[in-house]
Order: sequence, then structure tokens, then C-alpha cells
Amino acid sequence: MEDLEYTALIAGAVSLIVSVISALVSASIARKSLRHETERLERSLQRSKTDKLYELQLSCYPSAFKLTEPLLGTKLFTDKISKEEVKNVLKALNEWKANEATFVMSKASHDSFYHIRWLLNKMAEEKSPYSDERISQLFEAKNSFRKSLQNDVGLLFEEDTL
Repeated sequence: MEDLEYTALIAGAVSLIVSVISALVSASIARKSLRHETERLERSLQRSKTDKLYELQLSCYPSAFKLTEPLLGTKLFTDKISKEEVKNVLKALNEWKANEATFVMSKASHDSFYHIRWLLNKMAEEKSPYSDERISQLFEAKNSFRKSLQNDVGLLFEEDTL
């Protein structure tokens, strides 16, 4: 009789151990699966936010290019730019920045915007015709601003390759 009791106890203990191990393995698999699903959802949400950011950038940035059209090299170096045109570009850029553009620009784009704005403000206070050095500074500031906007949108294509 004792052998049967020991056998029953051993069988029960083995069954209990197998059940506990099975529960631990199942819990571990469920946890990993949940973590994987959470990470997948977070990546999806991040991608959706990035898509929205690019949509906004693509809707805002072309107008900045149009606003800086009077600052093209052919117009600056050949025709020269008047004080009135400087003020008009400055006003238009400030109005552009006062809308949603301010929320979608990268730090580099903000920095280059503030640089071109600072330079236009400075030129608005100076007498025209402007020196060749000042025109060159404006040309470089415009190129830097446009390049930073292009880089913001260019990140879209870099993310696709990641």
C-alpha cells in the first residue's frame, strides 16, 4: 500500500511540476508576444505621425520657396534688390512662419530661418543699393534656408531605406 501512495505522490508532484513549467512557458511566450505587438504598434504609430509631418511639410515648404524667389542669384546679382523688396520678402516670410510651418520645421530649418530673417531685418535698416558682400550674405542665407527645408523633406526618403 505504501508503494501505491508513493507512486501516487510522485505522479502528482511530477504532474504539478509539469503544469507549473507549462504555465511559466506560456506566460513567457505571452509576455514576449505582447511586447512584440506593442513595439509593432508603436512603430506603426510613429510612422503614421511621421507621414502626417511630411504631409504638412510638403504643404508648407513650397510656399517658402516661392517667397524666397526674389532672392535668386540672377535677380540679386544682376538686377540688385531694393529695400522695398527686402521688406516685402521679410514680411511674407514672417507671415509664412506664423502659421503651421513653425510646428513642422526642424531645428536646423528654424535656425536658418532666423538667420535669413535677421539678415533681412538688418538690410531693411540699411540704405540701398546694398554692397556685393551683403548681397552674397543674403544669397547664402537663402540657399541655407532652402537647403534645410529640402533636408527636412529628404529625411522621408532616408527613413524608407531604414
